[in-house]
Amino acid sequence: MKKYSKIASLLLILALSLGMLAGCGDEEGSDSLYSQGLNSDGYYNVKASDYVKLGDYSKLTVTQSQIKDAEESILHSYPLTNQITDRAATWFDTVNIDYSGSYNGEKFDGGTATGQQVTIGSGQYVGGFEEGIIGHMPGETFTIDVTFPDPYPNNTALSGAVTQFEIKLNYIIDYQYLEEITDDFVSTNFAGYGWNTKDQLLDYIKYSTAFESLAESSEVSEVPEALTDYFVNTYIADQTRTAEQYGMTLEDLLNIYNISEDELRADYREQAEMYAREALILQAIAEDSNVKVSKKELRDFFLEQTGSSYYTEHKKNYGLPYLKQSVIRYKIENMLKERIEIE
Repeated sequence: MKKYSKIASLLLILALSLGMLAGCGDEEGSDSLYSQGLNSDGYYNVKASDYVKLGDYSKLTVTQSQIKDAEESILHSYPLTNQITDRAATWFDTVNIDYSGSYNGEKFDGGTATGQQVTIGSGQYVGGFEEGIIGHMPGETFTIDVTFPDPYPNNTALSGAVTQFEIKLNYIIDYQYLEEITDDFVSTNFAGYGWNTKDQLLDYIKYSTAFESLAESSEVSEVPEALTDYFVNTYIADQTRTAEQYGMTLEDLLNIYNISEDELRADYREQAEMYAREALILQAIAEDSNVKVSKKELRDFFLEQTGSSYYTEHKKNYGLPYLKQSVIRYKIENMLKERIEIE
């Protein structure tokens, strides 16, 4: 019953990092989906300079104000949370609830959830649902009537229907925001990216801010559709691998989110185009700088990132072109980091 919203992960800019290169396979990966769309040197099958007029990347300036703004944005995205249980819910509270919806006495698909976070007044849910929580106390179970819009494309059988929702209000969420980034904050929220210290996160902030400025000063005439398709396809491959890790098919995983593969592809396409644009700019720099990847550099890359220079299993899964592409990005990012000046 939730209004359709985008399924997106935070910090997807890291999706091409070595953290994605995990698992094992039985076949040589030259025909891996991750390497389709790449040539043997690890470049995308487009000439980036045909689409990109690069800004000046000989020196990248980042201001203290930009860094501070980025820090505040991250702190706001990862607040500490407490549970409030001693007052009633009101407008703009974020609450944790369980709910079960029914129509004519029968439960319907997508109408049941547990531990769901809902911000009252956000408009994420159909009319009347969020407002119906107002005035109720944590620990209370109650029933409200909710009228679905007409039409309701997500489930046409509910178009205009008056439904009943039994809701248990578990608690109200109290967000507390830290004033500065600390090592504990980084290790708690970003250990999955290999970051455990403030300096590691600040290094990323400086780079991403500098790259954003470079991207704004560069001109991209168009993003080839084939490149956007590549990022959509690899995203679907990532979701398939995630499902397999939990003993599910991709269809099983998508059923949990009540979304089809076609809808997921369409939903992700805007995000994919953003990554394709970034990839064009990075490749334009690689072309301009004539960046190549040797076997030694590939081994050194894996040694630095994983503690082992052995990458055969990764090659089986992802293909050698994809591994080279990861190193190309790594080399370009390091080159740009060396050219960052703080004002």
